[in-house]
Amino acid sequence: MHGHFWMLENYIGIDFQESPPNISLITPDEFIGPGSFNVSICDEFGELAFHSGGCFVLNAQNEIITNGDSINSDFSHSIFCDANYIPMPQNITALPFPHSIGKYIILNLDLDIIANILPAPQHLFAHTVDMTLNDGLGEVTAKKQIIIQDTLARGYLQATRH
Repeated sequence: MHGHFWMLENYIGIDFQESPPNISLITPDEFIGPGSFNVSICDEFGELAFHSGGCFVLNAQNEIITNGDSINSDFSHSIFCDANYIPMPQNITALPFPHSIGKYIILNLDLDIIANILPAPQHLFAHTVDMTLNDGLGEVTAKKQIIIQDTLARGYLQATRH
């Protein structure tokens, strides 16, 4: 159920609960950062819970959820999010917490300058999202928890259930 709705680049949504799948353009009410949203997750009923491209966490109404702003490093946010572009594919993933309805973890990579030359990921961050708070609109309850601090590969962050 957690994958019934996908938010793709440029605010394109695909709803797999319909047959054939419904493709739609989601138009946010205001500028909310890059349209390269490469993570979305549904609740236990298959409804979109939230989506993100590594700058903000947005609920199904395309509103930044409480404490869901600036989930990336200050450098990434000021250089890439404000420019409406993050030059790193698959820099974020979201997973449901086992046995916890409405609770999720987001993992994302940041970008920072290495030796004044190139931007590269320096941190793997974790953020806890509780979609049962704020009348179901959600809240990031733990933010920018450093899981790994090192020079990391650019993007291609993936997870699989074992």
